Amino acid sequence: MRWLPLLLLTARPLAAADPVTLADAAREALVRNPEVVAARESAAAAEARLRAARGDFAPTVSAGASTVKAGDPGPFRDAGPWSNSAGLTLRQNLFDGLKTLAGSEAAGARRDAARARLDAATAQILEDARSGHTDLLYAQENERLARTIAERRRDNRDLVGLRFDGGREHKGSYLRIQAAHTQALFDVDRAAREVLLARAGLARAMGRDLESPLSATGTYVLTPSPAAPDLATLALETPAARIADADARAARAAAVSARGGLFPSLDASLSQDWSGEDGRFSEASWRGGVSLSWTLFTGGGLRADARAARSEERAAEASLIDARQSAHLALRSAWVEHQNAHQTLGVRAEFLKAAQVRAEIARSQYTSGLLAFEDWDLIENDLIENEKQALLARRTAARAAAAWDRALGKGVLP
Repeated sequence: MRWLPLLLLTARPLAAADPVTLADAAREALVRNPEVVAARESAAAAEARLRAARGDFAPTVSAGASTVKAGDPGPFRDAGPWSNSAGLTLRQNLFDGLKTLAGSEAAGARRDAARARLDAATAQILEDARSGHTDLLYAQENERLARTIAERRRDNRDLVGLRFDGGREHKGSYLRIQAAHTQALFDVDRAAREVLLARAGLARAMGRDLESPLSATGTYVLTPSPAAPDLATLALETPAARIADADARAARAAAVSARGGLFPSLDASLSQDWSGEDGRFSEASWRGGVSLSWTLFTGGGLRADARAARSEERAAEASLIDARQSAHLALRSAWVEHQNAHQTLGVRAEFLKAAQVRAEIARSQYTSGLLAFEDWDLIENDLIENEKQALLARRTAARAAAAWDRALGKGVLP
């Protein structure tokens, strides 16, 4: 009877809990998670900087105007007339050592890197939400299974007790089955506590208070992975590989820009001016031309910058190779885990079916005295273990599917 209060405590229904589907969990996690918000804003900033860099290709147009009065010392009103002037100037760079082009390419690479980081953050948050929902779903089903097992252990204890009272079973068998029942009651309490833990984990993934009353609804997402995927090609599209590729392109652009400082700059300009007195513009003039400027000596700073940029470019290229290999290996690992977990589902289902049939036959044989307690107990334990393993296999397969999608960098639910 000492287990009764705990059983009553853990038997509380989940009616008061807030039901959460996988889509609900993912949607709320993406809205509330600060990492995704930061990555989204960084991507927007990189997009704006790219537009600014592309604007450097366009000519610049400036306007100016002035009005002045001048005269000899004396009252201001006795000075000469107001002199007015206004003008428009258009300037266009014709050649700057490809620095403008390199700046645009670098900004584009940084934009691509920001987008890849957003995809990586989104994929990670989705995996966290899927794993949290899967864990709570498993914990709830595990609690129900634990209660079913406890009822089965109770019935077994009563059956052995009757045989013991009738002198057809020894005391050791009864004590053994009583201990198994006590263990089953403990498993019920432990499963209930694990529900609370899984509930807090899902709440954290969704950005809610850890004490939020949640219940997972729906089913496990058990999407199979492709039988023979082209992992080398898929690795190139992962966020990690895309970030490394963007960094390498930015480094190449930076090297071009640094070398551009060694070349002259060629600019064209055209201006139109108007002038006159007392608010009238009676005269007009224009001028246009091309100018060339070349920095000949800076103490070696420009060449040093070019050499440093070249070294950084080579470092980025090496990092790109490493990132692609790492992404390829991570994909293969996730694919293997996914394949193994998905195949295990069928294996565990067959074992469970066999254990159920054996347990049904063995129970009838033990009741009729055709099977020893030790053999029957082993078969009963095998059934319970297979029930647990079948449930665990579903959770493992669902988590492996989530890990595979995260490794791919998928930012959507399957």
